This record gives sequence, structure tokens and C-alpha cells, in this order.
Amino acid sequence: MARKDDYENAFKLAARELGAGAPAVIGGLSGAEYDEANQRLVLEFIGRRVFIAWPDIAVGYLDSEEAVPITEQVLILHYLSRAKGAPLSGQAITYREVPSGEFYYPAFVKRAEAPMLSVFGNSPELLTRTAPEIGGRPVEDLGDAAAVFQALPQVPVTLVVWGGDDEFEPSGKILFDRSISHYLDVEDVAWLSGMIVYRLMRLAPKYTGGN
Repeated sequence: MARKDDYENAFKLAARELGAGAPAVIGGLSGAEYDEANQRLVLEFIGRRVFIAWPDIAVGYLDSEEAVPITEQVLILHYLSRAKGAPLSGQAITYREVPSGEFYYPAFVKRAEAPMLSVFGNSPELLTRTAPEIGGRPVEDLGDAAAVFQALPQVPVTLVVWGGDDEFEPSGKILFDRSISHYLDVEDVAWLSGMIVYRLMRLAPKYTGGN
């Protein structure tokens, strides 16, 4: 497991690279809003509005003094640095189809798909009930339950669950637009998926009577 120092070093490296760029240009490539008066970009990240200030890169929530977790700050900076302005393709792919996804797939299952099924596999309806709380939108006619999340301006992520029965174990998939590699590398795709899943898992007890 990476240490806090590793994330802080990753943030410094990403901030140095990003700070050398022009925020207006980066905003155009990433879909973030450019707030010229305050020299910052503003974007929505898993249902919350965040800002990225220039030139000394800082990341924060627009609606709160709460600190953005360092792992999420790093991912947001990676997204902005990598953004190529590629349009969404409208074609859904699995993690295995992301470049190098086959190699990282076991780690992806452990980080995102398995936790998703541990909570929603036997209660698919919980997925569509919790999703709107973090900006997700239920999707009909896909699995037993599905929801799409605009995790970043150009990164939709769709969670799909099929409930188990007497014959079959629960199953699920996390789907991405084929353009995702223009915005995040394969490891960041896995981290982002886990961030969405764990937010939903924390919300589930609210709908099941748990604490």
C-alpha cells in the first residue's frame, strides 16, 4: 500500500507539471471551467465541485473548508495533465479493454468490482438508491441495476450489477467510455472506480437500517 509520503510526492510532481501550463488551455482540453478572475479551474468530481488554483497548484472544495483527500487531489491533477480534448466515443468498454487493463485487472477487481458486489450483489436496488447522492443517475435496461456517474467532466463511469439467485452468484461490471485513456492512465482508472464504489458503500447503511 502506498504511503502518505508517496502521494504527497506524486502531488508535487503533478502540480509542477500542471503549473507550467495555461489554465485556460487546460480547461478547454479537460472540460473544466476557467475562472479567470480567480485564476483557477472548476470542475465536478464525483458529485462535488472542486477548484484547482493557479499558479501554486492547490485543490479544494467550492462548498466546504474540508480538505480534499490527497489521493483524490493527485487523481484530479493527473486528469488535467493528461486531458487531450478527445470527444466521448459513446462506446462502452470494460477495464480489461483499457490499455494495459488486462495486466492490472486482478488489482482492479480487488479495489473496485469485488467491493461493489460485496454490498450491492445481493441488493442491486441499493445501487440506484445511493447513486443520486453522489451525482449518479440510474440507468434502465442494463443489468438488474445500473447507474452512471459523471466522475470527471469527460469521464463517465457506469456500474452494473446482476443479483444472484439459486443458480448464479451475483456479478457486476464497471464500464467506461472508450476515450478514457485520453484522460486517465490504467492505474488512475482503477483508483477512480474504487473511489466511486466506496462512497456508495458508505451510503448503503442509510438505506438498510445500518449505522
